[in-house]
Amino acid sequence: MTVPETTILSGPPLVDAPTSATFTFGATELASAFACQLDGFGFSSCESPVSYTELVGGLHQIQVVATNLAGNVDPTPALYTWTVDGPPVTTVSTGPEETTEITSATFIFTATLPGSTFVCALDGALFVSCSSPTTYTDLAVGVHTFEIYATSPTGQIELDATEYEWQIVAPIILDTTFASGPAAATQSTIATFEFTANIADSTFECVLDSEPFEACTAPVEVTGLNAGSHTFAVRATSPLGVVEAVPTVYSWTVLATDTIAPETTITAGPPPTRSIAA
Repeated sequence: MTVPETTILSGPPLVDAPTSATFTFGATELASAFACQLDGFGFSSCESPVSYTELVGGLHQIQVVATNLAGNVDPTPALYTWTVDGPPVTTVSTGPEETTEITSATFIFTATLPGSTFVCALDGALFVSCSSPTTYTDLAVGVHTFEIYATSPTGQIELDATEYEWQIVAPIILDTTFASGPAAATQSTIATFEFTANIADSTFECVLDSEPFEACTAPVEVTGLNAGSHTFAVRATSPLGVVEAVPTVYSWTVLATDTIAPETTITAGPPPTRSIAA
């Protein structure tokens, strides 16, 4: 089986290239068909020359693969990598949840051109120099907007600000309630707890006495308890990530078997004495 070999014959400068690019290419077998892929967005049919316009500043890559008349595909597509000196584009990779009770926000961001600098603004304030990560604290309840511009090392400014919008909602005080548990004093060395939170879909962590908190789901059963006082604590975490400020605690005592006085019952005896009236 003969496979074609693809070659990119010409392209833009490798660095500081303009925002448009034209490529010519060929294959070792005549009448081969070609497919091109720009920046990993998928191959599609193409012919030489092929042009791309309005490229953003930063690193770009084109791959070209030939297929001969017999349908054999070049197993090693031709590759061309270059850098466009155009306006950079910023990507915010990390930010707060779209809706959250958390009153702080941290943003992690990058630009398509390495070495770019940034200016940021929160809620329409003046843009100031910033770097990744950028954190804001003590934010008020309501809708907030984070905006950012990048400037390339050659001074080209991002055409449009990259925006990130989210909402801080008033926190609901998260509270766990025990629905059932052991008696306040019991000889049982087993205890079962049922509990719920006032916010639906909350998750829980539990701890027995001085052990560390671990994830748990109601009902929880603890066994092998020693005689003495015990505490079982539960704290909830809301779907928005807010953790219950103060765990809810259940206290009880396991009694030693020899600490409870026996109860005596007379089960049999002579008939009771009866008096006869004179």
